[in-house]
Amino acid sequence: TSNEESWQRWRNTILASFFTVSILAIVNYIPPDTWPTGGRVGDRNSFSTFVVLIVPFLLLGISQSGIRGMPAMLIWLSVPLALVTGFLTNNRIMWPTFALMTVLFAVLYLYKADLGKRARIVSGAVVLGLLVVFTALFAVVSHQKDGVVEQNIAGVKNSFAEDPRFVIWSYAANRISERPLTGYGYGRGILRKDFREALGSPLRWHAHNMFLNYILEMGPLGGVALIWLFAALAMEFWRLYRSSDGMSWQQGIFGLVVLGGIAIKATTDDILVRDNSLLFWALMGMALGLGHRTSRQAVSRPG
Repeated sequence: TSNEESWQRWRNTILASFFTVSILAIVNYIPPDTWPTGGRVGDRNSFSTFVVLIVPFLLLGISQSGIRGMPAMLIWLSVPLALVTGFLTNNRIMWPTFALMTVLFAVLYLYKADLGKRARIVSGAVVLGLLVVFTALFAVVSHQKDGVVEQNIAGVKNSFAEDPRFVIWSYAANRISERPLTGYGYGRGILRKDFREALGSPLRWHAHNMFLNYILEMGPLGGVALIWLFAALAMEFWRLYRSSDGMSWQQGIFGLVVLGGIAIKATTDDILVRDNSLLFWALMGMALGLGHRTSRQAVSRPG
């Protein structure tokens, strides 16, 4: 993105697509009372990842009181849609991810923004309210997982204890130990047949953790390369955040929140594939492009 107008145009386009797909997901969910699997909106994991990638737009948009008209309407309508469709995916890790993204955004934004005492108090209250909502939804989804019925903390603990990912991660670690240096080759499904046979389920065909999958594929260097890539992006966004230019530091926050959300959600599945991967890298390019341009313009501006 070369300027703020271009950024706003792409933001509005992405939010409009999210609004449309969310309505389609809800409409298709209602008759069978289960997440639609016909390919129109993506499976539970891919759609919940899509929602995570949308959240930074919503947080940044809500904080910008100057937004008016249709963009503002899109932003405010997308907030409840994100909560509703996110809940319908029954994805548990999404709620801790939302919580981390919200806290990270609030801390970074309130430190840089020129807000009065009252505005800061209201902002803090809103963040606390959102955290309560996220915690409640996390508890409800945890109770629904694997048929857990105890509506208490013990039910949440049982839901975690019965999560199949612990078995999957253990098996993935064993396979890594058998080929610790080179890995097994590219593609998260490189051991698809092996995983399915060993774990007894057609759904358990990879490590269900993006970092473990990279190590399985390319050995430890693959995991290091992935972490290094994320760290390099984080450092660039941190540099933007330290800029005195308003648009630049807002893009810095946007990028850091996206990275934080993806890093948390990727611990339970390999999420940067297909359309979500394209969207993630597009967002990285949009934010870095606009942030660096406005930062350079601010430096070269006289006075």
